[in-house]
Amino acid sequence: MPIDLKTIERHFFDVVRPHPAFAGWKKKKARTLTGPASDTQLGIELIRFRNSFESAQLIAVAAFCSVPFTIRPDRTHLLTRDDWAKDRLFWRTYLMPETGMTAQPTFGSGAVVLLRDESEALAWSTSLADDIDAFVLPWLDTCTSVDAVLDAYTSESEGGLNLHVTLWRHGAQAARTQLLDYLQTWQQQPPLDLLFEWSVEYGLLSGQEAEQLARVQIPKIPPLVAELRNAPMPGHAGT
Repeated sequence: MPIDLKTIERHFFDVVRPHPAFAGWKKKKARTLTGPASDTQLGIELIRFRNSFESAQLIAVAAFCSVPFTIRPDRTHLLTRDDWAKDRLFWRTYLMPETGMTAQPTFGSGAVVLLRDESEALAWSTSLADDIDAFVLPWLDTCTSVDAVLDAYTSESEGGLNLHVTLWRHGAQAARTQLLDYLQTWQQQPPLDLLFEWSVEYGLLSGQEAEQLARVQIPKIPPLVAELRNAPMPGHAGT
């Protein structure tokens, strides 16, 4: 008989709720257990993927840590997950059963599990108990501070700009420099409108500068960027 999601949820919570490491943690939403509120708030969750179907469920277990972060991220360079909500930035990792943790929730990584019946769900939950001790808890132990979480979040973004993190940690001038460095070597003609809009919103570019960059052709980007490097920050008059 095909397995339903409620059965998998029951198996998940039967494992995580009694675990001493999660004592005092509270259920949040349907499939999430969250630790006490803090600058580095921890959690564990069961994720069901949208392409599940009647005869099987596609699921994964994620551990996460969230930190205070009031800057809306640059949406053109987010990680491949919902990583910002209610003024908190989320760093997530996914369990590869009996193997370890990964940033990629895919079949290829081994993090996405296909469950078709009760026997498979039972086997999965049995290994989950051991995997929590072997892999999930050591990962959660790395979330020692806001800086540690931001360092890890940035290192996992596979070359993404993470301008929001630079802006948060080092200010607008550092984020503007990083943006211009990125544009200096840009070799495509992509739709960067969202990036430019975000940069104007947070004071990295003026509206006029964003308009110039949006219209310029690739060969003319380096001289324009060189010109912008010598321009004052938006909102600051030159001397």
